[in-house]
Amino acid sequence: MITGHILAKVVIGFIWAMAVAHSWLLLIIAITLITLFISLEILIAYLQAYIFTFITCLTLKDIVSLAEEVLYDLAILWLEIRATICYGFLIGYLYRSIYY
Repeated sequence: MITGHILAKVVIGFIWAMAVAHSWLLLIIAITLITLFISLEILIAYLQAYIFTFITCLTLKDIVSLAEEVLYDLAILWLEIRATICYGFLIGYLYRSIYY
């Protein structure tokens, strides 16, 4: 990014020198160069934003997937605990109803 800005400043200085010297051909070449450099910088900025967004989406997907797995495991554990408790109460109830 810094290199692009330095290059743009150098070319703009060149444009200013050509405008003062009234060299129209070199002025057109310099303006074309600065247009290309700025277009290239904008293209690179869009590419960086796209890659950052893509990596962020992948990271968020992995985080959500991990959270879903953890919540699923907790839900299964809770159901197993409930089943164990209910089964224990049922066995106790049947035992008391038969023997008492």
